[in-house]
Amino acid sequence: MTYRAAHPGLSLIELAQDPTLTAKLQPLMQEAMTNPEAGKPLVEAMQLAIKVKGIQPSPGTNISLNMGDGFLSNESQAERCLGAILSNDAKALAQVFADVVNEAVVEMALDPIQDKTSNGVSISKGPLPSGTKVIQPETED
Repeated sequence: MTYRAAHPGLSLIELAQDPTLTAKLQPLMQEAMTNPEAGKPLVEAMQLAIKVKGIQPSPGTNISLNMGDGFLSNESQAERCLGAILSNDAKALAQVFADVVNEAVVEMALDPIQDKTSNGVSISKGPLPSGTKVIQPETED
């Protein structure tokens, strides 16, 4: 029985937001953030958003991406997210997030001073949270 068949009457968005899937979502996101191959689409989308917004990354700063209402805002996106979670595919999940960010980047390029895009995505630069340990890169000889 498929996940959808086991939950009749729920939309794909409701299924993708099912709290029981959170246990599966967290490790996938961790893999997407720590495995360069899996997270590549999302990293590239975030780098583009940073450039478009004119944010200059520097040591001691935190760049924050907030997906807001932009994530799981339509059935197609929810279906892709649900499929990635249920198939334990970190790369596919990263691509879903990347697509949301890339959609927002177009709007950011048109109005870079806007805080949030119409789909709720925002990116900002601020200080690192207190207590964050910064590891300095080793100098090459």
